[in-house]
Amino acid sequence: MKATYMGLAVPLFPDSLSDGIQIEPSGSAGSFDILTITQSSGHSGDFLVLEDGDGSTEILVVEEDGVTNWAVTSPGADNVLAVVVTDTSTVTSGYIQGVYVSLTLTSDASYTTGSAQINGFAVDLFLDGTVGCEAEGMYVYVASNSAPTLTSSNINGINVYIDDLKATPGNRSALQLHIADGNAASGQDAFIVCRLEGASGAVTNFLQFAGTATLPSYFMATNSGAGSKMIQAITVGGTQDKVLACNINGSTYWIPLYAASA
Repeated sequence: MKATYMGLAVPLFPDSLSDGIQIEPSGSAGSFDILTITQSSGHSGDFLVLEDGDGSTEILVVEEDGVTNWAVTSPGADNVLAVVVTDTSTVTSGYIQGVYVSLTLTSDASYTTGSAQINGFAVDLFLDGTVGCEAEGMYVYVASNSAPTLTSSNINGINVYIDDLKATPGNRSALQLHIADGNAASGQDAFIVCRLEGASGAVTNFLQFAGTATLPSYFMATNSGAGSKMIQAITVGGTQDKVLACNINGSTYWIPLYAASA
């Protein structure tokens, strides 16, 4: 049931016949705002708070500076925040982006301590209980809807672009991977796992360099010398004194390494 209150109090106890608050503009169309909440001078409280049934837990809080906090308990198999976009547009430039974050530091910003971080997107995933499924900090699924035309397209699961920083950083990488020292996995245990879905093996290259710039100076660089792991010292005659150890279908193979100074 809809009702016009014309400045009167809204229903305090909505039921199946009456919405708590329903705003439906009428009259001539225009580019006016539907709902505006204006902060008073010196206001320090929250703009908006959604609470649970007994008012003991704040579920959604929009603070006075626009910072938004969600607190969800035991949602089960559900999407805590769902963005569903269906697009039929014809676009010749620009972007369509389900979620967009712009984080810009000005010249007045200062992040100088070792524990400080600047993250455009961050996920903390804490495991407990019984986990017998996949668990990822981020999951990306790319598929097609019906049979699209993909001529001249550039399809990537993840695309990372670091522009000219106009200064020399201490370290730089498009992708940095960390694994803490601890329990090794009983199955696949690697920094990167590449798995073909299907039997065709329809991927041309494992690693491919593109673009117009020159190749990197080195294929790889390590912070330690030979040992008993991936790079091992060996004497087989000739000038090679190290090998790159590989596990090929359960058997160990060595790729000889020749010192450039030899």
